[in-house]
Amino acid sequence: MRRLAIMSVLGSVLMAASAQAGLDGTQVTVNYNVTGLTGTADVVTVGPGVELTCTGGGTGNGNICSMLTGGIQTVDIGDNSIHYTYTGSGGGFNPVATNGFDFTGLDAGGTINGYTLTTDIPGLDGSRISFTGSTFDVYMGALVVAPTAFFDVVFDVPEPGGMALVLAGLGGMAAVRRGRKRFFFFVKKKQKNVRACGCGTGLQVITLFLRRRQSSFDLGAILRAAMA
Repeated sequence: MRRLAIMSVLGSVLMAASAQAGLDGTQVTVNYNVTGLTGTADVVTVGPGVELTCTGGGTGNGNICSMLTGGIQTVDIGDNSIHYTYTGSGGGFNPVATNGFDFTGLDAGGTINGYTLTTDIPGLDGSRISFTGSTFDVYMGALVVAPTAFFDVVFDVPEPGGMALVLAGLGGMAAVRRGRKRFFFFVKKKQKNVRACGCGTGLQVITLFLRRRQSSFDLGAILRAAMA
């Protein structure tokens, strides 16, 4: 009964770790903040393809398009990444104190520990980025973009699979330990009979144990453990 309870807890933890595999299928809030202006937030469901496309002049499929008025600008959120593109005649972002992207709800795939930035936009570097475990902000003020421009952000998050392997390993160790306990109890019990009747050896006792358990234990490993 106790073993079943332990395995049940272990299975629940493994399922939880597997469930937090990334952002696909989750909802993320994308906001473009500009000093003095509000109402530009979009809640998007992360999936295949580009989530937001602004086609210039305030048009597009998102509220942020009222801010991103030049050229064609897209935002694509991946399983653990953000991809932004600009295509147009080139231009610059207004040099105001607040002018940039604000992403929230990014912790569904695990807490953000860091990121890798790739871009061809001059001046866009780590000094313009701030983040917490679930949010990511990119300040675009005063940046100048060429006719084509982009930035890619890939998040560093804990690997759920690694935790699952650790937990599985602990479960395996517990199972081996229980097997060793049963083995030594069996040997100790049978040794008394062997001494009393002189009808067997220690090796025969071990062999009998293995046959009865129908186990795939390595005999050499067990003997080495017993001698340790």
